[in-house]
Amino acid sequence: MASNSPDRAAAAAQQDPEHQDDATSSNGSPTKAQRMMDAGEIPESVDYWKPGEIDEAFIQVLRKTGWISDLVITKENKGDMCFSFDTTEISVFESHMICGFNLPPSKFLERVCKFYKIELIHLKPQAVALLSLFSTLCECWLGTAPSLDLWRVYHEPCYYSSGLVGCVSFNRRRNIVYPPFAYRRSWSGYRWKYFLMDDSHKHDIKGKGLLPYHQGWIKAAPVKDERLKRMVAKVTELVTNGLRGEHIVEEYVRRCFFPLQHWEPLAMFGEWPRNPKWLPSEVDKIPEEEVKRRVRSILESNLQPKPEGFPEPYSAANPASEVCIFLFALLSCHANHLSLLMLLGYVRT
Repeated sequence: MASNSPDRAAAAAQQDPEHQDDATSSNGSPTKAQRMMDAGEIPESVDYWKPGEIDEAFIQVLRKTGWISDLVITKENKGDMCFSFDTTEISVFESHMICGFNLPPSKFLERVCKFYKIELIHLKPQAVALLSLFSTLCECWLGTAPSLDLWRVYHEPCYYSSGLVGCVSFNRRRNIVYPPFAYRRSWSGYRWKYFLMDDSHKHDIKGKGLLPYHQGWIKAAPVKDERLKRMVAKVTELVTNGLRGEHIVEEYVRRCFFPLQHWEPLAMFGEWPRNPKWLPSEVDKIPEEEVKRRVRSILESNLQPKPEGFPEPYSAANPASEVCIFLFALLSCHANHLSLLMLLGYVRT
């Protein structure tokens, strides 16, 4: 992930977690939707929104730190202005970027949103953190594109009925073997720290801004076929050898990429997305204190030491096999062909 977080992100990481009603902003004022419901009226989608608290000056800070590409159009959402759900504009939360999201969205994130019929605006920051961690686990330790079925093996969705923004998260299922960690469960005031981004494409992470139909969610874990059984066995082996969530977050912090941003499938095996623009020219690696702070800002735990025999992630120095690399690229571009590859016996986990 390409950055030393700006001062505002640092402050967000240091403040004490507090629960806050979705209907109010950091200053406690209600949304128009809340006022309408109190009066017995039915609000529309736009009524659930308030002006964003991020201004153009802070957007420029994000650009300078490398969080936003110079090619992406952005603007603040201040005053009476409100973005339209009928355009390619997407509301992007500062907390989501801290946890690993950026435009364009990854195919995995789009599949998750499409499967549960949810949108980016529905996701709590901790949901984004969980998705980022899982995506990095698949790409850097399993050597494959993130699998929606494998995600469902370990996680189930949960709905919060207090509003539209940040009403969806995920829980890890009980009685599973998964990299342990403690993540931040509350981000005080995050709901209105957002701005608008536009990459001129429509994505499955944005819909009409409606409340999700959570009653129709498929919460049950999928039936494990042989492919899933092998992947679960590999994850269990990694955990047995000492892999923790902190190690996974540390990996994408050090490599300076956003796990939920779409990028070329093989970039992780080379130098590209590690381009820390925020570093002075004489510095060639991220300061250790910054890595610790970034991990702490995403998880409610500190950077963990790596035990003897720790499973090293795939990288330029530790590349996956040629077959694994080929399948990673193929599955990232043609996820719908997975069943065919399984039948042909080419999938290796």
